[in-house]
Amino acid sequence: LVDLMGYTHGARDGLLAMKPGRVQIGFKGYMSTTGGDFLSHLVSDAVSVSPELAVFYSEKQQQLGMLFSSSTHAINHPEMLSPSLIPRKDAGLPEEVFIFACFNTLYKVTPTLFLAWLKILRNVPKSVLWLLEEPADAKTNLCNFARERGVDCTRLIFTKKVPLEKHLQVKANADLFLDTPMYNAHSTAADALWAGVPVLTLAREKMAARVGASLALSLHMPELIMRNMEEYVSAAILLAKRRKKLRELREKLLQMRTHEKVKTFNVSGWMTSFERSLRMSLDLQSLSLHSHFHIIAK
Repeated sequence: LVDLMGYTHGARDGLLAMKPGRVQIGFKGYMSTTGGDFLSHLVSDAVSVSPELAVFYSEKQQQLGMLFSSSTHAINHPEMLSPSLIPRKDAGLPEEVFIFACFNTLYKVTPTLFLAWLKILRNVPKSVLWLLEEPADAKTNLCNFARERGVDCTRLIFTKKVPLEKHLQVKANADLFLDTPMYNAHSTAADALWAGVPVLTLAREKMAARVGASLALSLHMPELIMRNMEEYVSAAILLAKRRKKLRELREKLLQMRTHEKVKTFNVSGWMTSFERSLRMSLDLQSLSLHSHFHIIAK
């Protein structure tokens, strides 16, 4: 029994507590430990839940090589394999500026992070920060916060969600995606990466705050992972000012996203590892050992 909910809205933890499945594992929907005894394993990888942090989880780890989850972008959005974007003008975006972007819901943005973003904007004069207007009330709050700290609100661009069939062609206009360290972009980061937009991330201790690092390493791009906020700010400023370095980063990303050894967007290759891990889990259960050992499926 694979649980996709954890403690999120609509979860059925009472049902899980009755243990109707021979083996019960947690996957993807809830990026943390449940703290309970009703899941024997949590699907992860060696980055999202590193060995030294696994002791803090009530579940044993069911780790899948370089990345705990794959994305279906190669199947659903093949149009992004060739240069394909909706021009900035048609997307309502300014044309002659550097666009920093973050398409996460705004509850992931802390005051400390927003101050860092404002510092980046101040150090890159011809730049804007592109955000989703979600929730709508946040727009007013963030504009006031920026204005009080000397950054004009015209440098914050808020847009509503774009229809799914063309959202990647719009997002491809961003120059650099700035991840949210407290709770990383997950599927949103995969969107940006498949669109050819580098995602600058910062890894912390919780699983939800390490997914950006997992994605970067799965693409063999450790240069996208920062160790602290100072590095994060400096790297964003550097990439905005040194366009050649950013172009090289984008070119590497475009190559790695379809590389035969990369499973980030290779659902078939990832599924082979996932199915192997499920069989290993059943083998452990048949020996009454499923709650005692981690599983590593390459």
